[in-house]
Parts: sequence; C-alpha cells; structure tokens
Amino acid sequence: MAALRFCFLEKSHLRPVYRLNRAMCTKTPTDAPTGPYSGLPNLPPISIFRSQGEGYPSPATAQWHTEAQEKLIEGIRELRNDHTSGAKELATKAVASLVRIARIIESGLTGERSRPGEKIDHKDKSQLWWDAVRKAGWAISTYGRPSMGAAITVAILNVLEKQAKAGSAAAAGPGNELIGQRVQAMEEYLRDRVDGGQRQIGWNLRQFIRDKFLAEGVERRVTILTLSLSSTIKQALMTMLELEKGSNSPGNRQELMIDLRIMESRPLCEGAELARILAAQAAGKGCTHNLKIQLASDASVAILARDADIVLLGADRISGSGDISNKTGSLPAVLCAKSVSNKAVVIALSDIEKVAKPGRMDEHEEEDNDPTELVNAWSPQAQECISQKAWKEMVRVRNVYFEWVPANYIDHYLCETGVLCVDDIRKQSEWVLQAEQRLFGDVEGLNHG
Repeated sequence: MAALRFCFLEKSHLRPVYRLNRAMCTKTPTDAPTGPYSGLPNLPPISIFRSQGEGYPSPATAQWHTEAQEKLIEGIRELRNDHTSGAKELATKAVASLVRIARIIESGLTGERSRPGEKIDHKDKSQLWWDAVRKAGWAISTYGRPSMGAAITVAILNVLEKQAKAGSAAAAGPGNELIGQRVQAMEEYLRDRVDGGQRQIGWNLRQFIRDKFLAEGVERRVTILTLSLSSTIKQALMTMLELEKGSNSPGNRQELMIDLRIMESRPLCEGAELARILAAQAAGKGCTHNLKIQLASDASVAILARDADIVLLGADRISGSGDISNKTGSLPAVLCAKSVSNKAVVIALSDIEKVAKPGRMDEHEEEDNDPTELVNAWSPQAQECISQKAWKEMVRVRNVYFEWVPANYIDHYLCETGVLCVDDIRKQSEWVLQAEQRLFGDVEGLNHG
C-alpha cells in the first residue's frame, strides 16, 4: 500500500491550509528535526480532511476540523508513550481515540451550513464523515505503535466494520441520523471491548490445563512460567482461579493448583507488577489457596524453568506464519524451558486480533526505547561513565522491548475461539489483509481528491 502524505498545521494558526503540494507535505521543517509534532519523531504531517476547493473553510468548520485533528495526534501520542499497557489495552485505547474523533466530526457536520451557491446534502455529509473517519483509523493503525500494530489495526478494522453494518441497516434514514447511528455502533463496540473482558480465554485455558495435566480424581499443582504484564494472561489466570473456587466442593480432590513463576521483566519490572496484581486480586476473591507465586530476576530464568509444565506467553503480534512478538525475555524463557524441562508446553495466549496480515518477522523494526530505563538501576559510578567521551565512542546501551519467538517453538495458540493451529493463524492473517484492503485501499486517493 502506498504511503499517504498529509498536511496539518497546529492550532496556533488561524486555519488549516488544505492545498499544499506533495513536496511541501513531505518536507520536515528545519526547526523541527524530529517531525512536526512535539515528542512524536518520524510522524509525518497528517490531515484527515479533504481540501475545500480553492477557498478556506469557514471559521466554524476550521474549528472542529482542528479539534478532530488534535484528538488524532493526542491519540497517537498516548499510544506511543504508553510503555506499560499490553497490546489488547493499547488497541482499546486506539478504538477509544477513533470513537472520539468520529463523534467530533459527526457533531461538526450536524452544525454545518451550506455556503452561498452550494448545497451540502445528507449523503454528502455521510461521505465526508466516512472519508475522514477512515483516514483517522488508517493513521492510528499505521503510526500509533508499530510494534503492537497488529492488535491496533484489527481493532480499528473491527470497529469500522461494525459501523458499516449499522450504516447499511439504517441507510434509508436522513444523513445526520445515519451518521449518529454509525457512531453509536462504534461506541457499542468500544463498550463491549471494555466490559466484555476476556473470560472466555480464561475458561479455555482452564479446560486445556485440566484436560492435559489433571488425571481423574488427582490433585496436582501445575507449574507455569511467564513474564511481563499481559492483560490477557492476568485476566485468564484470575478467571481460572474464580472458576476453580466456584466448582470446588468438600471432598473434591481434582483441584487445580497453580505454581506461577514470573520473570521480573526488566527494565520496568512488569513481572513484579503482575505478581502484585494477582496476589491482591486473589486475596480479594478468596482464591489464595489455589495460587502460589515465585518472582525472580530475568537472569534466573533457567532456575524458574525447572519442572515447568507450561510456558505461558502473551503476544503483542502474531505473524501470518505463527511467529509471536512478545516482551524481550520470551525466547530465553522458551529455550530454557525446552532444555531443562522436557515436558514443557509453550502456549501463546492471545486475542485473535493480535494476528497480523501476512509478512515475515524480519520486516518489523525492533522498538529500541529510552536507555535511561536501564541506566537508572546502575551504580553511581557506572552512571557517571555515560557522559565520558570514551563511553560514548565505544558503548551503546540498548533497551529493546520486544523480540520474536519462531512458530516452531510454539506448541499451541489459545484464544477466545479455542485452541488454534498454524493453518488457523494463516486464515485469520488473510482476513486481516483483505479487510485492510477493503477499508483502507483507496484512502490516498481520497486524500488527494
């Protein structure tokens, strides 16, 4: 898909300028070497609105255009600066940003009045709304957080598909009413993401573990190795514990006991946060009997992996071939478990929306983040070296958040629809590609129309 080129001026200008040539659109200002938006390097100028012929939009139109575009940049900035949320949570934030933008555009178009000699009918308004919302969705999925782009893109595609169905069902109504119903459909999808939770994944995980590891009438402690802070894993484990508590009765010896081993997950120590949350929630729900937690440094992974039954990995992205991108440390965890515990089963626990369109692992750049997150844990002497010339010439501190685990190391993919194989992943990947082409394929033409 060809790259889009957009133009957008900050709010300090009276009006957005809509007719600039492509060379001007793509040139980076000399006073902003990292890009036109503060704190957002490599983000090109973006506009989600089409040009207004040879003239300028009215002040009222310019105001809501600017508001919508500011919400877009604000949403992209939020996705890029969030280094604690998992892919599922970021995808939900991306949808929330798009819904806010869609509502602003709807409100602006509802108040629009035709210019002298012009007539804007309801059909035109619906098309203007749809063009702008699609371009906003494309920009969020493309520039929001590339390392977690699969989940974000599929969530955006899903919410756009949701409103399209609502639009088809209400196509006979007036334009403003039609737009309102489409926005309501988007808001409904967002509520379902927030309120629906991931209990089905937890139910599926519990059933898988029971079928594979629990013999009839025998109590057994299942050892699980994991890392980082995946909202999917966190919710699935809590769902399992709640289901176990609800199903246990006096004299029932077939009880699922979990020995959870968590890698600390430097540099932000998300693993420690996962342990804190699970301990607090398990205590609050009276599930402490079924869960014991060990927490250790990432360097202790071989010790944590001893006798592991399961390596439970989240997934920020699943390639069309079944490779998974997850928190750095995932591949060492898998390799250690396969080496020191020959019974270990590797499970990628994920929403199906994490599956990306077809592509290879090496097509995605590594997300190298602020090295200060690592340096903060060093001794004062080591930190003092950073400013020295010799250090700067010889040493590069890397803080790579995500790494790939090849598909041949993954035994099972478990999502809300059940246990998947690589062929299932490929089919979902093709659907993502087709949906992206259907919804975003002509966005560049719309921008320059």
